[in-house]
Amino acid sequence: MKFRLLTAIIIFSALSGVMTAQEDYFLPLHQYAQRNWRAVSGLAHDNVKSMYIDSSGFVWAGTIEGLTRLDGTSSKTFSTRTHPRMQSNRVVSIDGFSSDTLFVATAMGISKLTDGSFEKVIEESGLTGMTVTVNSRIYASKENEILSIVKGEIKRLSIVNGMPDGSVGAIDSHNDTLFIGMSSGAVVSYDKGVFSGNLCGISSFPVTALKADGTGVIFGNSAGMLYRITGSGCTELNSELPDTGEDRSVKAVSSQHGVIRAVSGSYLISIENGKARYVKNCCGMPGQMSSVVIDSDGSLWMAGDKGVSLFYPGVFATLGKDEGLSSEMVYAMIEDRDGRVWVGTRGGGLFYYTDGSFKQVGAQSGIKGLFIGGLMMDDLGDIWAGTSHGIMKFPAKLPVRAKEVLSAKKGAIPLASVIFQDSVKRIWAGTAKGEIYLFVNGAFSLVRQTGTEKGEYVSSITEDSSGKLWFATSSGLLKFDGESFRSVTVKDGLPDNMVISVYADTSGIVLAGMMRTGLSIVFPDGKIRNVNTGRGLCSDTIYSVMTDSYGYLWFTSTHGIFKLRKDHIIKAANDPDFVLNCFQFDTLDGIRRPENTGGVQPVAMIRRNGELWFPTVEGVVRSKSFPLSRSQNIHTSIDDLILNGKRVDMSGGPVLSGDVSLVEIKYTAGRYMHPERLKIRYRLEPLESNWTYQNERRTVNFEKLSSGIFNFVVEAEDENGAIKRASVIFEVKNSSIISMLSSKILLIPLSFLILSAGIFLIVISRRRKNRKLSDLSNDNRIEVFDIIDVRQDEMPSEAVASAPEEVFIEYNANSKDESPKYEKSRLDDDIAQAYVRELKELMEKERPYTDPELTLPQLAGMLNLSSNILSQVINGHCNLNFYTFVNIYRTEAVIKMMKDDFYKHRSILDLAYDAGFKSKTTFNTIFKKHTGLTPSEFRRNFAEKGENQ
Repeated sequence: MKFRLLTAIIIFSALSGVMTAQEDYFLPLHQYAQRNWRAVSGLAHDNVKSMYIDSSGFVWAGTIEGLTRLDGTSSKTFSTRTHPRMQSNRVVSIDGFSSDTLFVATAMGISKLTDGSFEKVIEESGLTGMTVTVNSRIYASKENEILSIVKGEIKRLSIVNGMPDGSVGAIDSHNDTLFIGMSSGAVVSYDKGVFSGNLCGISSFPVTALKADGTGVIFGNSAGMLYRITGSGCTELNSELPDTGEDRSVKAVSSQHGVIRAVSGSYLISIENGKARYVKNCCGMPGQMSSVVIDSDGSLWMAGDKGVSLFYPGVFATLGKDEGLSSEMVYAMIEDRDGRVWVGTRGGGLFYYTDGSFKQVGAQSGIKGLFIGGLMMDDLGDIWAGTSHGIMKFPAKLPVRAKEVLSAKKGAIPLASVIFQDSVKRIWAGTAKGEIYLFVNGAFSLVRQTGTEKGEYVSSITEDSSGKLWFATSSGLLKFDGESFRSVTVKDGLPDNMVISVYADTSGIVLAGMMRTGLSIVFPDGKIRNVNTGRGLCSDTIYSVMTDSYGYLWFTSTHGIFKLRKDHIIKAANDPDFVLNCFQFDTLDGIRRPENTGGVQPVAMIRRNGELWFPTVEGVVRSKSFPLSRSQNIHTSIDDLILNGKRVDMSGGPVLSGDVSLVEIKYTAGRYMHPERLKIRYRLEPLESNWTYQNERRTVNFEKLSSGIFNFVVEAEDENGAIKRASVIFEVKNSSIISMLSSKILLIPLSFLILSAGIFLIVISRRRKNRKLSDLSNDNRIEVFDIIDVRQDEMPSEAVASAPEEVFIEYNANSKDESPKYEKSRLDDDIAQAYVRELKELMEKERPYTDPELTLPQLAGMLNLSSNILSQVINGHCNLNFYTFVNIYRTEAVIKMMKDDFYKHRSILDLAYDAGFKSKTTFNTIFKKHTGLTPSEFRRNFAEKGENQ
């Protein structure tokens, strides 16, 4: 889905690194969207000591208990238990010079990580830092010396070689030049074997953090001060941190596009346009901080003793109590001609928003009550507000001076949920009691009562392109053509009479948001079509509908805010095979609480500057000037290639030889913001021409691949159509006797054998088909374990479709299996049958087969049997091997779900995974073997059978 820039908004800056030259706009940290990772969500440990982002966009976190790679969807941890050459789990520093090589400094030395494997570089204790140059030279710091490492050879640099006296506080490199911050406050460089003099003479506190890039060097000291070194000299960037009795030392510094972020133990230091700001530990910051990085997206990463936190400019920012909104239950909003936003709340009264904060309208204004209903600005610029004590009117200026507008009967009109001015300047009001009023001769007159039952309401009013008015009521839609009212109800095609919102566009189409029944589309010819969650709509309760300047429709609902293209909605209404691709905006988009309040008209609005404003149960969310779906870095990689349970080195185009029974490929495809919205697909070329979509699992199995060269490709596609792919090419060389013998020698006898076998199978198949059809005519019930012998040409589709709803697995002594059996079981028959009954009960009640990693020892343990005894039971008394035994249960579980309407909208592959199958290939092979049909044929035949009944 393609999103466009909203215009005329102040360019969103702060953590994004996107700034305007005219304006310095620092957004409070709590208004950013964020994600957090801790040990419970995949980190090796909460206490993170270093962080690094490689050229592919993967984030690496070095903890006191190992190294973790985050990809947004999952995590991968490396430790000495699984990778002994890592030397120590206490990571000191991480750096790299290419996307496929990472250097990790630990408490016991430095290792190199390539293609998932560690290689020891040096063994050395006491390291405090590390940096790697573009020419793969490694510099590591200890207390009073620098280690220069090239190809494992160590050269030690100290005061003897010209390094300044004192201990090393921080190091970093740019190109081939090393920069060193000293305890004396000096910063020196080292290049071509020579140390420079002090590059900054104005700092006297110990240097504690340093960052070098193409623009110069930025460093921080123990007093919390930051400096920049460029060719023109050294300049101070900020003043000292507040003296709070805490450690003020700068722990890390990062910069991007002129924006500088640094962290002390408990402060985030932000420097933009020459201004420094300090943010005390809050808002999800990760405890006592140790590391900070600005990534290529302009997003901010911080790490500390409480994990890793990501802050980024979301689609929305939430405005609430921190901005002065004492009551966050927002019900209605309107913008006046001066750009002020007026906000009505439930229980907090009326507010106006200006200069980044809310101000409450006091009781002296004349506004009665703290419940503010519908808001409307008329053609003269005056504001009308419905309250619990009547309708108020006041000029849109400060201070507010409001007057009550009475009815023709000289009484108040309480609980006005909607006030609306039509194209001929008539003013209408609808109430929470189901009444419709018209403003005539200076007072409101009752023109219609929509219902008599308690709980009747009028919640929304709109005007279509022909001038007709539409009212959303609890008794259906009400249409007024200028002369008379006409009701549109269930009898006319609405799914329910409880309409809570109504919207009309210039084409003559009217959209009605329903309570619990979705969205109704009223076409100009009067026909009504309905769309609900069954057709892909995000929610069945639609509080409001509005359009932006680019033609997208925006909805508020019980599930949150979402947007759709109007043509897609109409297509979903008219095409039974079309399903909407819908998702709600949520906390990862910057919304503190996604649920909308319902509110009163106008529930949502678009400001003149293009901002979209929506009410939620915890304040207002507003859009920013960025596209409503940012193109984010997608991370794809092939992590492991495993042959028969053993990992294969993927460098140099691996060759898989020997007995290639099972090839397992593990891959990564994700991103850090909304990874669930990516479309993940893979295929094995040239074996597969079509893509397989797989959004949850990251492992693919291929069984018994023939000899040849294969290319496994995985792709991840975002909402904007951007695609990131990864692939691995490998060759398979099976070592079977046929492949080793000359094809010329075998060609003639092999052809003869194939021809003879084909003729024999045809004859046998026809005989068995006749016998099976005869059996089916006498007994329509199919024994599950007899299915093994049924081939595609032996079972008519009607038999499959008419199989019983509840499947009872029965063991049949006449069923056959191709696997080797125990010729004579050592178990007593009565005992064996008791074990069979226990096994059957376990499989039916506990459903252990849904675990794709289920093994024979695990299943035996559930029965308190040895693996050997259970193997005898399955082979000798069920006439099956373990593999076939478990997969029959999985197959029958899939069949049962196919026959259940609850699962009819789910893909067959999803059902297979739920039943315990690990791969699409295995599932398709086993399903066809046991049913005689492909899964798609089986489902189609069953559906056709149901429609014809």
